[in-house]
Amino acid sequence: MLRACPILIVLFFFSNCSPESKYRQEIGDVSNRWQEVVTHTATLSADVTQQIATWQKVYHAVYGNTDSLDTLTAEQTSELNQLKMNCLAHGDVYVSIQEELDEEMQYIESNGVGVQMLMLDLEKGDFSDSVVLKLKNVSQALVVSENKVKGWEALLSSTQKECKEACQQSKNIAL
Repeated sequence: MLRACPILIVLFFFSNCSPESKYRQEIGDVSNRWQEVVTHTATLSADVTQQIATWQKVYHAVYGNTDSLDTLTAEQTSELNQLKMNCLAHGDVYVSIQEELDEEMQYIESNGVGVQMLMLDLEKGDFSDSVVLKLKNVSQALVVSENKVKGWEALLSSTQKECKEACQQSKNIAL
């Protein structure tokens, strides 16, 4: 029994080092990451759409009523106009993020075809050099998409914070 044990260990080691098990794991990981990026991007897009709607309501509520402007000093009016311009810029940022997310979804979907092709290659048992290249290309595309989404999340968060601060300052001036 003790002599058979090293042989079994060697056989087990080599059976787990087969191209199929190596690629199955890598392709599975890429497929899971791709699905996470799709979900994450779609969720962020929905959040940005909601943020745009909220921004529009707040903008009109804060800057739509011009009756109180007659009672403001020239300095207050100037400050309020600057805050209004900042608020408009926040809306532009939200719209820009949304447009970029829409483009990114198309990019991610096109890479989804690459993931599907890898899954088909795995099913067929194709472990050629083309699979390695496809895997590399899709992995690189995923890294790019993941980084873009993180950047948009950070930009959305900072813009929301700035927008809230500007709206509060505007309300303080108008009161």
